[in-house]
Amino acid sequence: MTPHEMASDEMKELRAKFTKEAIDDHQMAQQGGTKSDLFKCSRCGQRDTTYNQVVSDKYAQIHDVLTDIFCVSLY
Repeated sequence: MTPHEMASDEMKELRAKFTKEAIDDHQMAQQGGTKSDLFKCSRCGQRDTTYNQVVSDKYAQIHDVLTDIFCVSLY
């Protein structure tokens, strides 16, 4: 039996809770983004946007960062 199988029910619930919280925290940045007025929407012209920056490689330079910008007014 593995340690996960031998754990008490309380420990299993605690592990499941921590796993869910970690997943939720990780996804929050992708869903919410950082609110900013630095970018202007090309469709509606408003500056009500959020953005996320993603590095595709852990050794990436500044030019390897992808910035996703979303207009809050449109979505």
